[in-house]
Amino acid sequence: MQKTIEEYIQEMRNFAKQSGYSQNKAITTAAASPVPATPATVGELIILVTHSRSTFPVVNADVTIFDRDNNIIKTVTTDVSGRTERIVLPALPKQLSETPNNLGEIAKYYNVQIDAENFVSVLIRNVPIFEGVTSLQGYDMLYRGAANNQELQIIELPITNI
Repeated sequence: MQKTIEEYIQEMRNFAKQSGYSQNKAITTAAASPVPATPATVGELIILVTHSRSTFPVVNADVTIFDRDNNIIKTVTTDVSGRTERIVLPALPKQLSETPNNLGEIAKYYNVQIDAENFVSVLIRNVPIFEGVTSLQGYDMLYRGAANNQELQIIELPITNI
């Protein structure tokens, strides 16, 4: 049974409440100079890696998060459920999506690479991170033998502007 958008949003809100996540959550970033640190807006990302039509979790998959300049932000490993830990990432202020006539981007975008033994690696480009939101990005891995020896699959997500 597929969920409606409203059911999905409510599920994500309940998930955030249970985890103690507050939409006003901010982290402090360290400055390289003697200037005091300033609060930054953040969002969170969880990657869910499965195979065989989303039936089985892929355990111990390496998940690397890159910024759009291909600098490595963080590398994590999936657990027995195929999920990563929550990854806290800088986000753009949510006011950008609430501002009329804003023609710029409303989210901060990251690239995610997933590597697992016996599976085709995947690079997912432009995964959006929104302030105060925990995003769940799922991916169903392909077995190497079933993918005609393909080494890397690239998925390009569209960038959302208002």
